[in-house]
Amino acid sequence: MTFFRYQQQNRPEEGYYFAKVVGCKEGKPRNTIMGLTPTVNVIFKLDNGMIVCQSILVYWGPTSLFEELVNLTLGEDINKVEPEDLIGKTCAVEIRHNHVDDKTYANVVDVFPESELETGDEVVDEDEGNWQNDMDDM
Repeated sequence: MTFFRYQQQNRPEEGYYFAKVVGCKEGKPRNTIMGLTPTVNVIFKLDNGMIVCQSILVYWGPTSLFEELVNLTLGEDINKVEPEDLIGKTCAVEIRHNHVDDKTYANVVDVFPESELETGDEVVDEDEGNWQNDMDDM
């Protein structure tokens, strides 16, 4: 493979994909409004073969992407999770692009059951119409 210093990065288009967790390890804690919050770095392999790495805050609550991922892949009755417990688990993910300066990143913004993607059911964005998100756009 030839590497070019300024080659265009491969990143998935925005949308919905089947995904498998192929890697997961503890990340660096981040300062948030909740204080110093641990993170996990999750590596998803999408059904198109592309890889997306996502740093996810680790906390339990209704807005936690980590809790959604654990509930979907390991079950809602799990109280203790090691990062490697997620490896090999599957789900569906939503990818959105985030533009920072002159770079574009592909982020996993939601996880949901594979059955929602298989049936063609409309995936509902629970944040859509949320006044807090509307305020962020101002």
